[in-house]
Amino acid sequence: MERFALLLVLLVVGLSLAREARAAGGDADPMRLDVEGAEEARCASAETLRARIAERLGRDPFTDTREGRARLRVVFARKRGGYTGAVVLEGAGGERLGARSLERDGATCDPLVTDVVLVVAVLLEDLAPRPEPQAAEPPPTPPASTPAASEPAPPPPPPAPALPADSVHVDFALGGGSAFGLAPRPAVAGEIVSGLDVSRLRVEVSGRMTLPASGDGDVAVRTQIVTGRLAPCYGFRVLSPCASLAIGSISGEAIGRGVVAARSAGQLYAGAGAGLVSRVFFAEDRIFVRAAVEVLFALARAGFDVGGQRVWGVPPVSASATVGLGVRLP
Repeated sequence: MERFALLLVLLVVGLSLAREARAAGGDADPMRLDVEGAEEARCASAETLRARIAERLGRDPFTDTREGRARLRVVFARKRGGYTGAVVLEGAGGERLGARSLERDGATCDPLVTDVVLVVAVLLEDLAPRPEPQAAEPPPTPPASTPAASEPAPPPPPPAPALPADSVHVDFALGGGSAFGLAPRPAVAGEIVSGLDVSRLRVEVSGRMTLPASGDGDVAVRTQIVTGRLAPCYGFRVLSPCASLAIGSISGEAIGRGVVAARSAGQLYAGAGAGLVSRVFFAEDRIFVRAAVEVLFALARAGFDVGGQRVWGVPPVSASATVGLGVRLP
């Protein structure tokens, strides 16, 4: 940070010296370089300083001709604990155009010489002539166009982009698994599923049947349920979350001590919930294994009564897990 601040100060010194020289009528012709006090202060000689300035600028801005030339005079001197340097710019007639003083603490004069080289380089670069801007060439006059015999009809608008064929698919799957909460005990369930894929959106329509399952006790209740399911899903083939709506019919019978074959016709069952569907494809993306889990909350809670007394009712929450095999149509 300290070195950056020093460089900034040296740039300001060089530019201000150049401004003074321009205001006094200084020109950009090659000038002569005189160095004083270099030997006494053990600093850079005129030859060394000239070579370092030329190396920094990429050119030698000085001349050995003394008559009718501006002069850049650098005066080195020692001070207590360091060195001082004065950069003086004089016109061709000997008039003083500008001057700046620099100083550095240290055991050697090298840091001060580096500062002087930078200040002089900035001064000479600012005094260098700028290339005059070239006048822009006028644009060519376009050739006179001949009237066409007849204006061509405008091209028809491009057709609307069609949905890529590989982004819409229909598939079917058969599966089975277990259902919990739709019978007095866990029951076996089978289902058939039809799905429509449009990019990442998927809609499933399925039918499911839960095989009869009965409970224990003095009155055993055996139930059977058939439902239809609609499930919009969004995600990826490997895993898609879904919202589910199921509507169906539940029926059953009660058998037990003192019960004479009490039967219940179909009652309305409705539930809504959420689930996850996963599909793993193989055989050139035509055959897939489908797995699904689902949790439903009962919207219409059917029940089973014997002699005016309820012996079993659909729980408020049910769940299912199924696995199946499917095929995707071309």
